[in-house]
Amino acid sequence: MQAARVEYIAPWWVVWLHSVPHLGLRLQPVDSTFSPGDESYQESLLFLALVAAVCLGLNLIFLAAYLVGVCCCRQEDAAQTKQRQSCCITWTAVVAGLVCCAAVGVGFYGNSETNDGVYQLMYSLEDANHTFSGIDALWLSYLLLFILDLVICLMACLGLAKRSKCLLASMLCCGALSLLFSWASLAADAAVAVGTSDFCVAPDTFILNITEGQISTEVTRYYLYCSQSGSSPFQQTLTTFQRALTTMQIQIAGLLQFAVPLFSTAEKDLLAIQLLLNSSESSLHQLTAMLDCRGLHKDYLDALTGVCYDGLQGLLYLGLFSLLAALAFSTMICAGPRAWKHFTTRNRDYNDIDDDDPFNPQAWRMAAHNPPRGQLHSFCSYSSGLGSQTSLQPPAQTISNAPVSEYMNQAMLFGRNPRYENVPLIGRASPPPTYSPSMRATYLSVADEHLRHYGNQFPA
Repeated sequence: MQAARVEYIAPWWVVWLHSVPHLGLRLQPVDSTFSPGDESYQESLLFLALVAAVCLGLNLIFLAAYLVGVCCCRQEDAAQTKQRQSCCITWTAVVAGLVCCAAVGVGFYGNSETNDGVYQLMYSLEDANHTFSGIDALWLSYLLLFILDLVICLMACLGLAKRSKCLLASMLCCGALSLLFSWASLAADAAVAVGTSDFCVAPDTFILNITEGQISTEVTRYYLYCSQSGSSPFQQTLTTFQRALTTMQIQIAGLLQFAVPLFSTAEKDLLAIQLLLNSSESSLHQLTAMLDCRGLHKDYLDALTGVCYDGLQGLLYLGLFSLLAALAFSTMICAGPRAWKHFTTRNRDYNDIDDDDPFNPQAWRMAAHNPPRGQLHSFCSYSSGLGSQTSLQPPAQTISNAPVSEYMNQAMLFGRNPRYENVPLIGRASPPPTYSPSMRATYLSVADEHLRHYGNQFPA
């Protein structure tokens, strides 16, 4: 009894969507009453989809102008400026990826809510499964779109982390495709959401209009409102039928009592009639229960709740997902050429390094893969306090055009003998070579040995 008194109240998002201006293709105002068969009303919903299409066009024009500006503008910036730009590009792409992931999360929730709402409507209305058979395809389509967006975000992160132009180019192509899908999804969501809100703001009026001429208005109102004070339109007919059954049962009982002793052969027929009347009375009670408004009205309220609460709320979340995804992919597409240009600049600067420079990482890798086959000289030769100092000779240089003074120290260190170094970069104003840990340990041990040796010979 309590469930029958529950009334449907349109939520605030239904009222908000219903207040959206309804305009035709010629920008003339259109009545916002839900009437899907009216051509003007269909044009008003199509106009909302065209607004999203115009936004897509403006977005593409902006992206094209931005990309042309980035490709045509060539300016030489300082190293610090390039580093700041690289950091800004990376963080912009990261934030856009996070926004896209958040949009996918919102879309998952909205898709689930929409699916639950439509299935609640299907369960509430009998013989309506064929009407909503496309809900499975809609749910799967959005799921594939969510997966595509996540894959694009992953490609963007990997492309920036690995500085891969292939991944970056793939991300740009897939991002442009997903941008089109996002705006198309937003257009469809906007049109469907506004149309559904027009129905949900006054569902009783729409049902009364479409059933007019086919079902009695009194019957329709009885099931739509199910007022406790109102009487059933079938009550009078059911009461008459009940009274007729009662009268016939009384008459059959009288015949069984008075006629059977006189006509014994009529007993079998009278008992069959009495059994039929009892069965009819049972069917009458079942019919009375089925015609009661409470069960059907509850199904009606459940259907409205599924469509106008869960379903419409899910459409709003899907629209928010489409908008955030379009914003995120627009940002990624803008940041992509900047990152590409930055990668190209880094590669050009990297290729300008001299191949003979030992500090070039490429030279290190070549040396690691192609070790020299000739005799390897140590980076320094020194005088030993345990051996003969006159036996030390400078290491032979294979190719050298520099004077000997560039290969000798000006002072005589450790035994007043000249220390020869295989350092061909002194005259090129290059930084000193990087010492390996083993070379540094050898140098320090020999230096300590010489200090102890000559410290004992020349005490202070």
